[in-house]
Amino acid sequence: MTNTASAGGVPRWTIGDRMRKARLYAGMTPAEMAEDIGRTPHTIGNYENGKTKAPLLVLRQYAIRTGVPLEWIQYGTIDGHTPLSGTTVGELYKILVAA
Repeated sequence: MTNTASAGGVPRWTIGDRMRKARLYAGMTPAEMAEDIGRTPHTIGNYENGKTKAPLLVLRQYAIRTGVPLEWIQYGTIDGHTPLSGTTVGELYKILVAA
């Protein structure tokens, strides 16, 4: 079986993907994030891998600790606009500042 990408398609990131990208952008390991927000590294892995849904409190903690907008972590948008999934977090900040 082969997977064929459709023309013009944009891959979507899950909340867990965006949580991981935010954490990595902040230069943190799962253990560091876990310690900072009072969770275990295993729980952080479960959130980021989509095995467990992260509660809103955790999403807010990620946003505060990483400096990445909560809206982007939750919905993949900034000011209601969906940037392309290939956009880096640094590029997202430029979009946010320009808005």
